[in-house]
Amino acid sequence: MPSTKSHIVSDDALNKLWIGLVCIEFALVLGVLVLALWARVRPRRQGYNPI
Repeated sequence: MPSTKSHIVSDDALNKLWIGLVCIEFALVLGVLVLALWARVRPRRQGYNPI
């Protein structure tokens, strides 16, 4: 019985860790997309290239 209990605990921890990693990855991808769009739109409005 303790082996099944420890397996359930590790499964729950792995599930939480996986969900956290997916959330962080999703946030990073969204941030990169927003920054790319913002950097692409802003120079057109102001009329200059910062790079």
